[in-house]
Amino acid sequence: MNERDDIRLPEGTGGLFEVAFVSYGRRLPLYLGFAALAFIVQGMLMLAAPKLALAMHGLFASDPTKTEGIREGLVQGANFVIDAFICGLVTIGVVADLRTRTPADDRAVLGDTLARWWILALLVVVVNLLFSSMLQDVLTSDDPTMLLLLPVFLVFLGALSLATVVAAVDRTTNEALLPILSIGRSLQVALPFPNLGRLAIYSALLAVPTIVSLLAAHEFQIRHVPFAEFWAWVPIDALTVGPLQALATIFYLDFARRLAARPVP
Repeated sequence: MNERDDIRLPEGTGGLFEVAFVSYGRRLPLYLGFAALAFIVQGMLMLAAPKLALAMHGLFASDPTKTEGIREGLVQGANFVIDAFICGLVTIGVVADLRTRTPADDRAVLGDTLARWWILALLVVVVNLLFSSMLQDVLTSDDPTMLLLLPVFLVFLGALSLATVVAAVDRTTNEALLPILSIGRSLQVALPFPNLGRLAIYSALLAVPTIVSLLAAHEFQIRHVPFAEFWAWVPIDALTVGPLQALATIFYLDFARRLAARPVP
């Protein structure tokens, strides 16, 4: 993949935001339609998950703790798979529109996304496992200075999240290796010093939905709202994953451009 082929981007950060959200708006009905579908599917799964958990492992029927763990795994896994599809849909749509004067056909974008869905789903699972492991190490450490590393951790997470952009548009790497190699590529492109300022801005925005969901979950639990975790996380995720992925796509293309423009030592 040559990230710069037929794509021109503004130099300023504000211009990148404008391009990202204008690009997202070009297919707004398609993206919002799948966001609504994601919300509905996850709501149905939330209601069905207890029965599915028992059906998957009848041995745990007498152990509510283990059954709850299976239920949470089902719901979280479905969220990863659904988010992976939306990430691929938005990135493929945005890049296709940037490379042509007329918007690409929605059916072509959907077909391309479906073909790469398994790659993106596997990647999102790997990235989230890495994220969860790293976050647990930072938050559960007995060393208080570890919390000082939280901003560094968030910036690294932002760089890591850009791997979904690589996986969605890379056509040269072996597909079997792409879920792993795309992580290396995203870190290679995002972490050089000239990109760190913009990466920090993107990473801060990426953290906002998580912070809002954590606060909402706390409030809903205090008020004993039914399905508190669902209402705290799923609607916010469904609404924000698409716009943030459009921003990730534009920022990744910008990072690749800036990296290519650096003088060779």
